[in-house]
Amino acid sequence: MRFLGIETSCDDTGISIVEQNKDLIISYIYNQLKDHISYGGVVPELASKKHLEVIIKLIKKTILKPKLTIKSLTVLAYTAGSGMFGSLLIGTTIGCALAYSLNISSLAINHLEGHILTPMLNNKVCFPYIVAIVSGGHSEMLLVYKLGVYIRIGKTIDDSVGEVFDKAAKLLELSYPSGISLSNIASAGIPNNYRLPYPMQTKPTINISLSGLKTLVTTLLKKKLKTTQTKADIAKALEDTIITVLLNICNKALASNNVNRLAIVGGVSANGSLRNYMKVLMKPIKGAVYSSDIKLCSDNGAMIAFSGLTKNIPIKTIINKSLSVLIKPTWNLAYNIM
Repeated sequence: MRFLGIETSCDDTGISIVEQNKDLIISYIYNQLKDHISYGGVVPELASKKHLEVIIKLIKKTILKPKLTIKSLTVLAYTAGSGMFGSLLIGTTIGCALAYSLNISSLAINHLEGHILTPMLNNKVCFPYIVAIVSGGHSEMLLVYKLGVYIRIGKTIDDSVGEVFDKAAKLLELSYPSGISLSNIASAGIPNNYRLPYPMQTKPTINISLSGLKTLVTTLLKKKLKTTQTKADIAKALEDTIITVLLNICNKALASNNVNRLAIVGGVSANGSLRNYMKVLMKPIKGAVYSSDIKLCSDNGAMIAFSGLTKNIPIKTIINKSLSVLIKPTWNLAYNIM
């Protein structure tokens, strides 16, 4: 069985094919960075137009590879939520129409579930495990009890990790994509030259609050000359502080749920320092750390195809004959026990 995955929740168009044995056959991603860079962020209307422009080209490019044909596809999985409505509409409509024309099954997939399960593509994962979702739009802690059962045990009460990096980078006058630029300049920063507080770390909650860090960055920049080294030092302080906050939260989540397996997913999980510190965190308890392949940390079609593969639904029961499409921009994935 071959699963075609379509991901268009934000500004990346991802098309992938994954086989039943979890082999990733092919994966293409069109990144819209150059289309949004002059605006300093993602413009929703422009993103959906670009999805429409490139999605058919990527599908054709995917299925025209040697030994691949469109008739070899068994299931088409598409991101139905959460995400930007216009972007979701493009992928969902194209995916359902293609599945209908081929008389194959189509599956609506939750974008976050795709991220949560992606480490299974390159790791032997055991349940249950704690997963930290850290990206531009999401910062959550979930207990993954088993496939399909996700319990939210913590989240940010204001800005996500990615948002804080992006907003701080703009204050530091760094180029877009801001988060990557901040991480790059932080590598030249002097450790401990500036110290930022760790918000909510003395409280028993697994929730985090990060918005105050932006205010502190603003205050520091008003007091200091904006030299390249000053920017690097502040970026280093911010990165170290957020990593420490995440480590503490993960430690609380592991201890309170008596679990010694931890996964980190989402775009920010590509951060090398964060990955290394997660391994250090788990070493004393002889725990396992699961992470996605670096190429699969950001939005991609492989995570959607694989999520569809894990459903194990009899194929004949999910062929959509009604021409209807499912779009859930605010699709809530997890049970909430906070």
